[in-house]
Amino acid sequence: NDLAVVALPLADISNDTISSISIASLGESDDLQIGQSVIAIGNALGYGQSVTTGVISALDREVSIDNNTTKMIQIDAATNGDTIKLTKDINVTSGAYITKNITIDGNGKTINRETWANSLFVTSEEATLTIKNLTIESGSINIPSAITPDYIGGIAGIMTDGEISNCVNKAIINVNASTSFVGGIVAKIITGTSNTSPSFKINNCYNYGDITSSTAVSSGLGGVVGYCDGKVDINNCGNYGDIYDPV
Repeated sequence: NDLAVVALPLADISNDTISSISIASLGESDDLQIGQSVIAIGNALGYGQSVTTGVISALDREVSIDNNTTKMIQIDAATNGDTIKLTKDINVTSGAYITKNITIDGNGKTINRETWANSLFVTSEEATLTIKNLTIESGSINIPSAITPDYIGGIAGIMTDGEISNCVNKAIINVNASTSFVGGIVAKIITGTSNTSPSFKINNCYNYGDITSSTAVSSGLGGVVGYCDGKVDINNCGNYGDIYDPV
């Protein structure tokens, strides 16, 4: 029931600003998915007026206030080392861009990927991402000829530091555009060739999704990893999907 109202004198607002103001489009809370970006405006937990941006890390989280328990939407906290843990099987229609150190714990739950053209997770250069206990149960990644993504992975697109363990991808990947890197688990890993020991680890991960391409994948294609430019520690991993590349 929170509502924030902002009042400004019209005389203090330029005509250009007034002409660009439009009515905000509000979404449906029932349609929210873990990993989506949101803006929360209101009276958070009764502590006063607030405006918060974040990424949804949990849905239907029970919170007690004044002996009343209600279900709320949880977003990530602005700290390092966050953990997002799935509490139920979900359907996903978009991906998440990770810019800070975080752990994604699938908690034995599954994600069904509805048809879309993106990787589930992509990290910035400064972020360390750990993904564990996650199964992509079904779905597909279809890359139309109208777009040319640089990297497409069944679970992750590009990663620089971290670990993927106990993960399975069963979604198929269909590439109909010029793409540089494609991997059943992760498309591209950038660790730096100067590293003396592996800074990235992949353990107990398996790809069962078929990978097909109507155009040549130019730089790297693999059932588990498409390409890595440094040392990666890979143990007990395998590919059981069919791979077709026209080259």
